[in-house]
Parts: sequence; C-alpha cells; structure tokens
Amino acid sequence: MADDQILGEVSLPGMLQDMVLESSDVNEFLDGLAKLAADALTSEGSEVFCGVTLLRPRVKGNVASSSEQARLMDEVQYEFDDGPCLRAAREGQIYVVPDFRSESRFGDYTRAIAGHGVRSALGVPIPLDGLAAAGLNLYSTRENAFDEAVIAAAVDLAREASKSPPHGRARRAPLRHRSSAPGRDELAHDDRCRGGHHHGAEPVQPRHRDDHPQGCVQRSEQETRGRRRSGGRLDRPGTPRDPLRLVSGRVPPASGSPTPDVVVDLDVLERNIAAMAASAQERGIALRPHAKTHKIAEIAHLQVAAGAVGLTVATIGEAEAFVARGIGDVFIAYPLWVDERDGERLLALADRARVLVGVDSAEGALQLARSLGSDAARIGVRVELDSGHHRSGVLPGEAVGVARAAAAAGLEVRGVFTFPGHSYGPGAARPAVADEQAALSAAAAALVGAGFTDPAVSGGSTPSARLSSGDTVTELRPGVYVFGDAQQWELGHCRPADIALSVESTVVSHRRGPDGGPHRFILDAGSKVLGSDRAAWATGHGRLLDHHDARIVALSEHHATVEWPPGGELPPLGSRLRVVPNHVCMTINLVDEVQVVRDGAAQGRWTVTARGRNS
Repeated sequence: MADDQILGEVSLPGMLQDMVLESSDVNEFLDGLAKLAADALTSEGSEVFCGVTLLRPRVKGNVASSSEQARLMDEVQYEFDDGPCLRAAREGQIYVVPDFRSESRFGDYTRAIAGHGVRSALGVPIPLDGLAAAGLNLYSTRENAFDEAVIAAAVDLAREASKSPPHGRARRAPLRHRSSAPGRDELAHDDRCRGGHHHGAEPVQPRHRDDHPQGCVQRSEQETRGRRRSGGRLDRPGTPRDPLRLVSGRVPPASGSPTPDVVVDLDVLERNIAAMAASAQERGIALRPHAKTHKIAEIAHLQVAAGAVGLTVATIGEAEAFVARGIGDVFIAYPLWVDERDGERLLALADRARVLVGVDSAEGALQLARSLGSDAARIGVRVELDSGHHRSGVLPGEAVGVARAAAAAGLEVRGVFTFPGHSYGPGAARPAVADEQAALSAAAAALVGAGFTDPAVSGGSTPSARLSSGDTVTELRPGVYVFGDAQQWELGHCRPADIALSVESTVVSHRRGPDGGPHRFILDAGSKVLGSDRAAWATGHGRLLDHHDARIVALSEHHATVEWPPGGELPPLGSRLRVVPNHVCMTINLVDEVQVVRDGAAQGRWTVTARGRNS
C-alpha cells in the first residue's frame, strides 16, 4: 500500500466521538467501528474487511462486521477455534499474516480461510477491563496488505475504540452476539467497553503521540473539529505531531507474578525510542535499530512508528520472526554462509519484505549467489568492514574486491557497514567513532570510485550512536538503547532513570557480616535469567536499580549474591528488588515473555517473538 494512499489527516478521537454521539446503542457503535476500520484501511486495489470479536468465559462470537463477507470470515475462525484474530483477542498480541499461502501457524484454519479467497489478515486486541477480551479482525484478498503503517493505524483505532463507549441509552444496552451458527450462546457485554487501566493479563497497547499525555501540547477543540474528516482517512501513523510523554519519576513495579520476572517499563521504553529517533533525525541519519536486543514484535513496531527505516537482525531466523509480524525491511548484519536451504528461506523472506545481508569475502558472496540461483539480484548485500573491533569484516582497502565479486555473481551491492564494538569500554566511545568513520569514509569513497553509486554507509552501536556524524554515516544500528543495562549505566551512556528493563527478584536468604562489615543476601535471579556476561571493568554481575551502592558479587544459576553497604538494614526476606542485567541482550534470549508495566501498574505480557531464532 503506497504511503500517500494510507491515511490522510483526520482526528481519530473526533471520528469515534462523532460515532458515539450518532449511535443509539453499543451494537450500532461497533458496527460503525467495523465499517470505519474497513473504509479507513482500504486503499486502491486492496479492499479490507473488518469484524469485531468479543470473548467472554466459555463463549466467543462476532459482534460487529463491516459487511456480510467480514462476518463469514470471522465465522471460519470460530469454527476452527483458531486464527490470528482469535489469538490477538486471547493473548493481547498483534497477529499479522502476510500471506496465508505460506502460513503454518494455524493448522486447518489456514487452508479453510484461504479457500474463501483471503490472502492476508491482521488481528489487533481491543483493550477491555474485566473478564472480557476483544479483537479487531481485518482481512484482505491481497497478500501483504498490512504493512507497518496500516498496523499502527489499526492499533490506534483499537485503543481509541476502547475509550469511546456510547453514552446514555447505549451504556445500558447489552452487546449481543449476532452469530448465525446454531447452538452458540448469546453474549451480553453491558458495560465492559469503557476505557481505563488494564491489569493482569489484559492486552497491552503502546502509547502513541495522539494520546495527549501530560506534557504534550493538545489541540484546541476548534482545531480538532476542523481535522475530523478528510476523505474518510485517519491520521497517518508515525508522522511526528506531539512529543512522547517524558516521565519525571519512577515507580517500582509490582507485577505480582512469580519471580524472577523480566519487567519492561513501557514509559521509559517509549522515551528511549523517541530520544534515539530524534537524535538520528536531527543529524539526517536513518535509524535501523538492532532487534537482537529486544526480539519483541511490539517493540519493533514502536521503533518503526517512531521513524526507523527497518530493523537490523543477526540471523535469518530473527528476520523470519519479525517479517511474519509485519516488519517490511530487514538487514541481516552478519556475513552469512548460505546453503541451498538458507537460500530458499531468504527468497521466501524477499517475497514479503526488503532483505539485505552482509558479506565479508568473495567466497561468501559467490556461495550466496549460488544458493539464490537466478534470483540472486533479489537480495541486496552490504560489505562488512573491520573498523577496529577485529571480529568479522574486511579492511577498508579490501571492500572493493568483495563488492566486485558480489556484483559479478549477480548480487546487488548496496553499500558498506561496520560494528564499532570496541566502543564498549571506559572512555572508548569517541576513539571508536573516529575509527569507524575513517574506515567507512575510505571504503565508501573507494566503492564510488569503482562505479558503485550511492552506497549506504551503516554503522553505530549504543555507546557510539549519538557521537556519529551525518557527514559520514547514512544509517545507525544501535540496539541496547531501548532498554539500557548495567554496562551502559557504568559506562555513562545511560542513567538509572533510562533503564527500561529489569529483573524483578525476591530476597530469599540473609547473611549478616561482622560488625562494621558488609552484609550479604541472596536473590532468586541467577545466571539463567541475568546471563553470565561480565566485562573486566564491570563492578559486579549486575546492579540494583533502586539501590546504587549495592553490588552483585557472585552469580550462580539460581542465586545472585548481593553485598549490602555496611550499616544499612538488609531488605526483608520476601521483599522484591529490581536487578539490572549487565548485558540485556542475554537476558531477553533466556525468557519466553516479559511483563509490561506503565506507571508501576502491570499491563500484560509480551512474547519474546524471536527467542531462540539463532540460525
């Protein structure tokens, strides 16, 4: 779907408020919501059908549809008790199916819905209080109909719908299940569609710019009314309008879930994403965050909505996981050695997204081209440089040779990249940036001199990203910045207030030291959740987010030994503390899901989408 066709400028809350005022009951409101979603997300050549599903204990059903065809598509899911939209409502997760012809997650349902001519689908949870759950169900007869912009628009619509119940008579009107299937129970949903806080395992929705939180500039009512309608389209997502909320204080989370539990502070996460996006934009540099840090589809979509041009990943498996969840541009920043099977995987990815990969040898480029066969030109390559980290990559003077070998094999050479990993050390960031820019400048100039026009020049790490100059690099690929970790804290590249991920842990044992000496206690978070990375310069095996003088002096699989400052009272047995891992990328790859909190209140859980996708 072309960008200029997506969504014009209309106030989403204003359109829904109009529907609220014009609706006589909840059913009419939801029918209007389904039709609004279908109309707003339809573009030339790609008609979208929309249904709304409501789940209550032991019952499920379609409560609104944009058309009879949309209702029938929903009924296929209910028949098989599976599908992207049912899963979205049940799990509070966004589900994207780019093409049912290559989909494998939903068993027999996949063949059944494809038999109805549906090629792609999008399921978006609608936040509700109480025991009910709901979802916005979107279908298209065209493959790849739901790109990042459409997904962001649907998320906005679902969130705003949960805040916009009809008033007066509609508050008392039951929401009834209009399914035509025999034997299905009728649903009643008298007052569940009101907005408010969502607790426990309720769906989590990111806060976007048009939420107008504290600190944002709100439009006047007159301006809002003037923007309500413009060709039936909603505001284009990702367009900078109001700044994201900045939080001034921190509230310790109280998830109530068993420990150790990995917890993400959504307010801090959003602030970190916005800050890096703004920093790159101010310098005229494209941002392509490295998603191996978070591996979570919801965070990827937040980054794209903030302006990222795509994602960086480390493996084909990570690329598959994110493309399956709607990301349309991925760079596998690794010198892949590709066999025939991997070649098929790359080409399958290229059917659904723009795909770039790394090469650092003529042999690797030739192997890649052989594995891709006649489709070699469909995969772009970038030549990796060693700018001082001395891991993979060629020296700048060797880049042209690798690029020529790749081009001769039929691959499309798209530029150069490097990872200044030697920026991870005390005082190392500025020298590493100088090394990075020298290597990239030399290699890019050599490529241009050899006839390779307009090469991308990609670099960056979290320690170096804010120091890189737009005079040299055209793209940055930091990863850890979204969460922060103990390494970045101790290197001075983030503050404790910038830490978005911690491991909530319980004090399980005390060991009091001699008079005047330090005391120790044990937390139930060990290396199996924190990871075992410890740089030579690190002061311990992690940090306590709310107790800066404490140190984790030993780590085993299920024990973290914390040394407490002399004279201080030990935290009580059974109390919970927040641990910041040394290397957050390790922690994420050790868990299946994370708890999400906002303002200290549990909001739900996110699946670690690309966990274990190491090949």
